[in-house]
Order: sequence, then structure tokens, then C-alpha cells
Amino acid sequence: MRTDSITEPITVSHFTNWLKNRYGVMIDASDESGESPEVARALEVNYVALKDRLRQLGFFLLICPDASNSQVIRPRFQVNS
Repeated sequence: MRTDSITEPITVSHFTNWLKNRYGVMIDASDESGESPEVARALEVNYVALKDRLRQLGFFLLICPDASNSQVIRPRFQVNS
């Protein structure tokens, strides 16, 4: 994610990685390699809920559910430096 004041779309996976690295919030993956099926299901539910909420807020439009690189969060307002 860029640190200057220019807005640009980012992928949902990039956003979740940023949340994990910046705040320690794990939305779609945990740090444990041998996580239980219950943890994996809970993380998937969190990821789907995040995308649903972003869609409700108008930041996310799901174009192709299979292509993760097309799942981008678009800024609501343009900020230029």
C-alpha cells in the first residue's frame, strides 16, 4: 500500500495483508501452518463478511468471484497530492 496521499484501487488480499501487518488483525489467514478446520472456516467466514461489508459501503464490486486479482477495493473519493 502506498504511503503518499494518492488514492488507488487495491486488491482485497493486499488490504487484508496490510491489516495483518499494521494492526495484527487476521481476516483470511492465521500465522499457524497447522490450523484446525474450525479456524479455517472461521477465517473464511470473516473474509466473506469483510467483502460483503465493503460491497454494502460501495468500496467493492465483485466482478469475477474466481479471479482474486479482479477483486479490488476502489476508493470512494479521489485524493491527489
